[in-house]
Amino acid sequence: MGYITIIDEEEVHVKVDNTGTGQTVVIVGDREVTADVFWTRPDLVSLIIDGRSYQVDIHSEKDSHSVLIDGESFEFDLFDERQALLKSSAALGTEGIQEIKASMPGRIVKLLVAEGDEVRDGDGLEIGRASCRERV
Repeated sequence: MGYITIIDEEEVHVKVDNTGTGQTVVIVGDREVTADVFWTRPDLVSLIIDGRSYQVDIHSEKDSHSVLIDGESFEFDLFDERQALLKSSAALGTEGIQEIKASMPGRIVKLLVAEGDEVRDGDGLEIGRASCRERV
């Protein structure tokens, strides 16, 4: 599976493949590493790379990750290629007046902003409820 990681504002492509023999091949940029991977807990992984063992402590919050390896800490954002594509295309055309059409009829229950209010990416605008009709 392909990923894009952002480390110190630099975008790096990462590919991860399981070999089927219990090993994982990781390609970071143009560097390839084969590792034995064993998850001891959801936030702790044991790696063996070139005969050397590493305990990797991982703390994640959404797409942001902090990793502790041998006393050194690394921070990065990580997205799979699909997420990165959606994120980059979602940013296109988000300025100015946007026309939004519902896929089914509904009713606005509450407005969270007033005309002229400044909104940022991720802010809620309204709360609505879909109305469905059932045929008998």
